[in-house]
Amino acid sequence: MSAPCIICGNTQNNTSFEVQEHQMGIGHLFHYQQCGACHSAQLLDPPADFAPYYQNDNYYSFHLELRLEQNIVRKIQTGHILFGKYPIIGHLLTLGYTVNEFIDWMKNAGAQYDDAILDVGTGNGSLLTKLYQAGFRDLTGIDPFIEKEVSYDNVRIERKSIFDVTRQYDLVMMHHSLEHMPDPKAALRKAFEIIKPGKTLLVRIPIMNNYGWRT
Repeated sequence: MSAPCIICGNTQNNTSFEVQEHQMGIGHLFHYQQCGACHSAQLLDPPADFAPYYQNDNYYSFHLELRLEQNIVRKIQTGHILFGKYPIIGHLLTLGYTVNEFIDWMKNAGAQYDDAILDVGTGNGSLLTKLYQAGFRDLTGIDPFIEKEVSYDNVRIERKSIFDVTRQYDLVMMHHSLEHMPDPKAALRKAFEIIKPGKTLLVRIPIMNNYGWRT
């Protein structure tokens, strides 16, 4: 079983391998292919319905509760690191403080507190919780597999895919969600449609040929 790479179209020197599902206990055997050119991996025989693989009782992305309380200390720390606010108390509160990686993401993206931010594949909304506690005020998460939608203050979690989105955003984020989409190129095209001109798309995906893959 082989197919052209869905990323670059290559058909030469592609390698096939099989992986059995264990996390959900379904035990399905999946067939994958690693591209001989760009080295990306793709699922060759995706199931018609992915819903059984994202059951809310078992899938780790849905385990946490959405906790939406403002955290004044976190807000001061984040404001000082990102924007240089609160120069004295911010400096004191960040002495010895280990910067959470999401703050680095926001800093590199140039995100502002009032920016409209979309988290694609948000799961339980745990990242949105952290952003809300840090002071960000316009937060939306989408996930087609959540059981119910959530709306609280300026945080919304909606049951939809990226292709259902019509609003434009200052920052669109895909944290380990792009690789779950059947057509990643179409998803990226859609992402650029809903990003405001000159604004940012942040994508994080697992990388093939890293230490975990080799071992």
